[in-house]
Amino acid sequence: MQPTCSDNTLQACQGPSQFYQKAMITTPPADLHLPDLTFTPLPPTSELFLPAYTLLTDSVAQLRSTLTLSLLYSQPHLTLPPTLLTAVYLLRTQEYLSMTVILFTGYVIAVLSACGYLSYGYIERAEWMGSRSGLVATVGEDRKREVVGALWGEEVIGVVVFEREGGDGVIYGWTVRLRYRGKGVGRGLLEKVAGICGGRVRFAEDHVHSYRLPRIPAMFNEVFDKREAKAQTMLEDVLKSQ
Repeated sequence: MQPTCSDNTLQACQGPSQFYQKAMITTPPADLHLPDLTFTPLPPTSELFLPAYTLLTDSVAQLRSTLTLSLLYSQPHLTLPPTLLTAVYLLRTQEYLSMTVILFTGYVIAVLSACGYLSYGYIERAEWMGSRSGLVATVGEDRKREVVGALWGEEVIGVVVFEREGGDGVIYGWTVRLRYRGKGVGRGLLEKVAGICGGRVRFAEDHVHSYRLPRIPAMFNEVFDKREAKAQTMLEDVLKSQ
């Protein structure tokens, strides 16, 4: 005969079962092996060089979505009034609510399309970086620039491109795959470069993420300026800890 639970003891009967189910889900198997995170130089002849460089070009293409969000939300005093005025105008002039919704949806689509058009230059920039001339400009025609990749097992999850100039390490490109950002991978790459260059490292003024679209007002590029300031702060912190 199976034991039964009264109303008073129902929670007590269910508790252990739920606990063990949670324990089974959260407890990793004993034989689970996580890959190692390593920071390895990647010469142009390495089979991982192309995935690492592709990661860098992809990061430039991702600037498009960042700029689009900046165009939409960074300056609400410029974007919100036209939206509200359009909504009020449609509500006052259209007899049917369904037509108002349709027209306002068209307005939103037009705004999003305009933002996408204005930010498309970053896609073109990434495509140029993927060409032969872009590769030469990024990695260096004389191949003096070095590439270090962050490897999670055999997967390239981060990359930094730098060159030794007069005893200093000058960084021309630095990025981490999106889902691994904020976990110390980027800092590890900077520490690796600092170790190679004897603790003298700086970002190049013309690094790959310094590119700005000429037709975009500076106030919409503040999000990129903040990112660069954050990266500079991290680099300074790394150099102090060397």
